[in-house]
Amino acid sequence: MNKPSQEDYPLYFETYVSKLPDEVDIVAHLKGQESDFISRFDQLDEDQMLFSYGEGKWNFKQVIIHISDVERVFAYRAHAISRGEEQALLSFDHNTYMNAVDVSGRSKEDLLQEYKSVRLSTISLLDSFANDQWDRSGLLGDKRITVKALAYMIAGHEIHHREILDNRYLSAL
Repeated sequence: MNKPSQEDYPLYFETYVSKLPDEVDIVAHLKGQESDFISRFDQLDEDQMLFSYGEGKWNFKQVIIHISDVERVFAYRAHAISRGEEQALLSFDHNTYMNAVDVSGRSKEDLLQEYKSVRLSTISLLDSFANDQWDRSGLLGDKRITVKALAYMIAGHEIHHREILDNRYLSAL
């Protein structure tokens, strides 16, 4: 599948779309990301999962929740647009979502299982799309966005956070 063009999504999502090659089997890519992402947490104990690299920055557990939250939202948008939704979809504030969740009582295994479940659901959804559904577009606020762009954004968002985990979190432990 060819990378979506810049007309397929609002410019502020370029950070995520640009993380992927020009041509990729996006569903296979998402399947492959799972083990790579989870492996970053293999050697971390529960105390280390609460590490944050700076004041006001999320800890490892919060990053996992954030990635799952964003994937759910992006996948919902892809689902709605693929089914012909004509209403403008709303934005969301990831900080509001994070402020509404307490990860302190959740184990690493529980959070990673949730991540896996969300990813499996996303893959199942994307696998169900017929060829013409990938190019369907809808409104995100007042901007156009395609199903294909949303799938790329899911993968690119995770890559973005994996890079932050590698460069700012894991390197500081």
